[in-house]
Amino acid sequence: MKAEEHNLDTNTLHLLRQTIQHFREHNQRAYLTGGSLRNLLLGEPCGDWDIVTDGNVPLLARSLADKLAGYYVHLHDKASRVVVKHEGQETIIDIAPIKGNSIEEDLGQRDFTINAIAAPLAEIVQLLETGNVVVALAGTRGGVGTRDILIDPLNGFADIQARQIKAVDDNVFKHDPLRMLRAVRLKTRYRLTIEPETENLIKRDARLLPLAAPERIHDELYAILESDGATVQLRYLDALGLFTVLIPEFIPARGMRQPSPHYWDVLEHSLESVGALERLVGMIQRGGYAGDHKGPLPTLPHPRPYGGEGRPEVEEGRPDKGEDRPDVGVDAGKGRSDKGEGRPDVGVDAGKGRSDKGEGRPDVGEGRSDKGEGRSDKGDGRPDKGDGRPDVEEGRPDKGEGRSDKGEGRPDVEEGRPDKGDNRLEVEEGRSDKGEGRSDKGDNRPDVGEGGTDEVDAGLDTLAEIRTLLREAEQQGIFQFDSLTAPRMKLAALLHDVGKPITYFTGADGNIHFYDHPQAGIPLAQQIMTRLSAGTQDRRLVQLVVAHHMRPGQLAHLDTVTPRAIRRYFVDLGPVGIHVALFSLADHIATLGPVWDEYTKRPDSSWERHLALVRLLLTRYVRERESILPARLVGPEELMRRLKLEPGPLIGQLLEYIAEAQAEGQIHSKEEALWLAEEKLHGRK
Repeated sequence: MKAEEHNLDTNTLHLLRQTIQHFREHNQRAYLTGGSLRNLLLGEPCGDWDIVTDGNVPLLARSLADKLAGYYVHLHDKASRVVVKHEGQETIIDIAPIKGNSIEEDLGQRDFTINAIAAPLAEIVQLLETGNVVVALAGTRGGVGTRDILIDPLNGFADIQARQIKAVDDNVFKHDPLRMLRAVRLKTRYRLTIEPETENLIKRDARLLPLAAPERIHDELYAILESDGATVQLRYLDALGLFTVLIPEFIPARGMRQPSPHYWDVLEHSLESVGALERLVGMIQRGGYAGDHKGPLPTLPHPRPYGGEGRPEVEEGRPDKGEDRPDVGVDAGKGRSDKGEGRPDVGVDAGKGRSDKGEGRPDVGEGRSDKGEGRSDKGDGRPDKGDGRPDVEEGRPDKGEGRSDKGEGRPDVEEGRPDKGDNRLEVEEGRSDKGEGRSDKGDNRPDVGEGGTDEVDAGLDTLAEIRTLLREAEQQGIFQFDSLTAPRMKLAALLHDVGKPITYFTGADGNIHFYDHPQAGIPLAQQIMTRLSAGTQDRRLVQLVVAHHMRPGQLAHLDTVTPRAIRRYFVDLGPVGIHVALFSLADHIATLGPVWDEYTKRPDSSWERHLALVRLLLTRYVRERESILPARLVGPEELMRRLKLEPGPLIGQLLEYIAEAQAEGQIHSKEEALWLAEEKLHGRK
């Protein structure tokens, strides 16, 4: 394998030759080891170069940085880094001292046998230049001595050939518990297996994981979630006993039943929501279902839900009052009351991928700086509302309170229970929402095919339109498609129902309820994200998804979605509203589990209506944002000066009152805005 075949550019080879010369000039040995050599032997790209030496590491690294016209980075007491930039690319060389009295003793103190191999740097570079590394990659011990140059006291090369991860000894995880997550990350990244004895060691020591630094846990977990098939990896973490050590809030969710149409219990639904998000993104990218998997994304064999019937057991003829589901049954507006507080959700993860920086060497950079994995909201520029819940202004009637639910296709509000406002729905005054034979209310009604319209074809068209809208949002700088499957968005999907275990309630009639679980989940999600050392933007995204994941599904069941409802949705969420809307579709998919594909083909499916609502929200925000979130006619300072008011919550309430009237076309000038505010004040008095 020649250097160019291993993706080594001429500049990198030149730097490595200079590095070899530098160590020779100082009469010091230099060994390539750890993740660098492992990647070369696996045929994978080498992200950086891990060198160990028995010389003075800081001195050697500083002088090497000068020689290569790079810069020196002090990593910790022993290890140092040299970074060289060339034409927009970085070459990283990490240098550490040999631990113990020999290179063999150093290798014995590493984590896994595939990382416990070393070779003289000069000989490895020569092999890369001449192409003889191919002998090692092919597993041949002959040739021109390729195998002989490897220093391999623990037979790590054989494990590389077998593509398996094996601990160097029985105490490897006791010495550094983070290695348990690293094993899963390496398995995921390089498509390896973890050999059974090492799996048993992880299960034995899983309880030690919290002893690792939170920043290091964060980095490993995010790396595991970066790849497709995250549900598979989360299930694997669970099988090893690591998942509920990381997130003990899920312990009571295991086996916790949910009302129909939920296919899974609370824990399984949470795990499946991550895979459903990945699946949804694939469907949108294709603009339809063609070539899509049947059922959820492949995972490890599913546990039998609720005792094996394939869906939660529900007594025949018992009304379905589950708070947490999209409608699955008679279509919205006909014949079924939907008490569901669990509409599908979708989140955003703009976490950036990271390269493997040579496992098996001393851990570097535990004090991680948050490099802006999340983008700041660039949408309407409105102030953040605090805890992620829609704000209810003083004096503004909450449309959910005290209303009678006449439309059976709308999410129901429990009789006698005030709507907390977090998921309120705007209904036109004076309109009776009968749900049957609804009339067209203009372009704010989700456009759903009637009668003979082919449901699957309608879904294909809507998904293609959603994809177009998302591309336009990307061009506007308010959305990034990759953010939908970034680690923080997958965590949002995982945690969206974390409030269910503490709100589980069985009514006198035996029906299961999860009243106000989004609000109950907010502090739990924040607690988890803080424990995982997540950045501010990541915590904020998860909080918004948890708090609002039901709103799009509830809006989808209204006969008409008013401009005010759309405006309030995006005032509360800004650009994150795009992610929440999309996640609600993924939640819908995960709710139904393996029966989702067949369900979407039924004439009474609410899927097309849900898709149409998401398209409506995206259309308004992406193409008509100025009309629903117009620039302010008057600012807070002028409002206070003209009306002689003191700073306080009232100012924000008046500004929002003005903005709503402006968005609805009631006012068009600063003077009209001030007059309206004054009238509002007099009305309060």
